[in-house]
Amino acid sequence: MSNPKFRSPQNKVAMELYSFSVPEKNVLEVKGVALGTMPITLWVRPEELWLTFKMVKFPVMRAIMGMMWAGWRASKKNKDQ
Repeated sequence: MSNPKFRSPQNKVAMELYSFSVPEKNVLEVKGVALGTMPITLWVRPEELWLTFKMVKFPVMRAIMGMMWAGWRASKKNKDQ
């Protein structure tokens, strides 16, 4: 299984995610590598998570759900082969 990668419009990997954890109460920790060389640890607190959620409008949320469905189907297909 490969790690999720966020890409630029030019298809360059901007960030590769390695793990999510909750190291302490009310902190979501995201670890990864930015721009291929910089290890990064992000701490997301409840306020930032809520502000992020408020930014996502319904059409975007619907598109995300569709993308998750397509990703699930593709991962099942690749697993079966």
